Formats: sequence, C-alpha cells, structure tokens
Amino acid sequence: MGAADTSLVKLVLTSTGGNCLPASDTVYVVLSKSPTVNSGPDNTVCDNQLIQLVGNVNGATTTGAWTTLGTGSFMPDDSLTTTFYQPSPIDVLNGSVTLVLTSTYNKGCAPVNDTITLNFKACLMQTLLQITYALRKQQPYR
Repeated sequence: MGAADTSLVKLVLTSTGGNCLPASDTVYVVLSKSPTVNSGPDNTVCDNQLIQLVGNVNGATTTGAWTTLGTGSFMPDDSLTTTFYQPSPIDVLNGSVTLVLTSTYNKGCAPVNDTITLNFKACLMQTLLQITYALRKQQPYR
C-alpha cells in the first residue's frame, strides 16, 4: 500500500483541571483508503474457449477472489486477480455468465466487488466442425 493510500492521525488526550497534575496519552490511528475493484469490461467470447480474466484491486488491499454465478471453474486459482475461467456447458447454454471479483484481506475496510458479464457466441471453428460432421453423415465415404 502506497503513501497515498493511508493517513496517520495522532490523537492526544490531556487531563486538565482538578487537584492533579495534567496527564497525557497519545494514540496513533492509521486510516486506509477503501479498496477499489475493477473486474474488467463485459465481453462477448467464444463458447468453447478458456477466458483470461484481468482484474485489479487497489487501496487498502491488492488481493481479491473471483466467484461465478454460473457453474464454470477458475484456473489455476480463484484467488488470483489475473486468472482464467473455463465456462461450463450450462454457462454456455444459458448464453452468458456473471463473474464477481471481491477484495480480500481488507485491513478493517468492508469488502468491495465488481462484476463482469461474459456473453457466449458460437465460434467459427466449432461451427465448421459441426457442418463437416453433418455433411459426412449425409454422404458415405468413398
């Protein structure tokens, strides 16, 4: 965390009045900037590809964790802000999936999140393979 992300506040309490000598105590409080999270822009991707995610977490922390509102999986790990998402067949069948990047290890600040929606489209290679398969089914091999 950089100097711009924190502030140090010095609080001094001193007793006055009465028959006793004044007494003081000092407390230092570190104020941290709340996390900011950016999961990246919504995107349209091929329905049969591994999707790279490039998230960004700043402020009180630089760590985060991904979750899916679908049924795919993260590779190699969901706790890396830059990772990959493998959509499941159910994600693709639904036409889209929403992923959530949430800040972690927030040093007393509330977690912050951001979402990205991935919309799926049929890929050219997959379409060509389907057409080739259909044509081969109609014509016997020679």
